[in-house]
Amino acid sequence: MSESATWGVGGLAGSGSLDVRELTNTSDIIDALEPQRIYAAPLYLLLEERFRALTRWVAAESPSGPGLAVESKGPAGVAVYLLGDPSAVDGILERFRPARHSYLTYEDRHTGIVPRYFALRGRQILVRMRVDAASFRPVDSRGKQLLPQHLRLANDLYSSDSGAWLNRRHLAEEVYYGIWDNERVVSIAGTQSVASTFGIAMVANVLTHPRYRDLGYATECVSGLTAALLKQVRDVVLNVDPKNTAAIRVYERLGFQQENRLEEAWGMLRGRTWYERLLAALYGLMSR
Repeated sequence: MSESATWGVGGLAGSGSLDVRELTNTSDIIDALEPQRIYAAPLYLLLEERFRALTRWVAAESPSGPGLAVESKGPAGVAVYLLGDPSAVDGILERFRPARHSYLTYEDRHTGIVPRYFALRGRQILVRMRVDAASFRPVDSRGKQLLPQHLRLANDLYSSDSGAWLNRRHLAEEVYYGIWDNERVVSIAGTQSVASTFGIAMVANVLTHPRYRDLGYATECVSGLTAALLKQVRDVVLNVDPKNTAAIRVYERLGFQQENRLEEAWGMLRGRTWYERLLAALYGLMSR
C-alpha cells in the first residue's frame, strides 16, 4: 500500500504539461526549500524522522520556475503548505489530490490560484519577519525559561486572552520564556518549531496579560527567547498581523526585518465531481 493510501489522501491525477512528482530524498527536499528558506521555515521541522511518514512533498517545474506543495498530518488535521512559482503551484494543484479539508499556507502571489481549487474560510494575511545574530538588537530581559512544572502558569495566562493551549511536551521539547509577577506568569513568548539541524526556528504564542501591557514585557520576552534560540540556530523567524503595528515595532526594535507576506486559511477541496463541488460551495458560503 502506498503512503498516500495509508493515510487516506489522493495521488497525482492527469498527465498535463508539467513534470509533477513526489520528492522522497531529503537532499532534494532541502534543495527545493533553500531558495525560499525564510518563508519555508516551518517545513524544516517536518524533515525530522518522527514526521517524515506523515508528510508528502510534491514538486513541479514550470518554464518560469519550481514550485512545491507539502502536505502534513498532525493532531489538528491536515495542513498544506504551498511555495514557489505560481505556474508550478497551479500545475501541482491541478493534479495533486490532497485531503478534502486542510489548513492552507500560501504566498501572496498564489492568491489568484488557490481559490480555484479550494473554498476558503478564515483567510488571514501575515507578515513573515526574520532576525539573525548580525541584525539582532537585544534588550535587558527579565524573562526566564519556562519548564514543564510551569505548565499551569503558562496556560493560565493563555486562557486570559488567547486560544493557545500547551501540554507538557511543549515546555519539555520547545523553548518558552516568561516574565513573572510574584507567582504569576504575566508575559510569555514561545516557539512553533525549532529545527536545529537546519539552523532555523519560529517564534510563536507571544502574549502579555492585558493588565501588564505597554510595559515592555513582550519585548523582553521575545528578546530573551531570541537570544537563546540564536545560540542554536542561524535564523529566527515569526509571523505577525500587518495591522498589528505595535507588535511590528516591538520586533523591529529587536532587529527583525520583514521578509514575506503570506496567507493562511481553512480550505475545502473543490473536487472533480458535482457532489464535491457542491460541498465546497456550501463550505465557502458558510464563511460569509
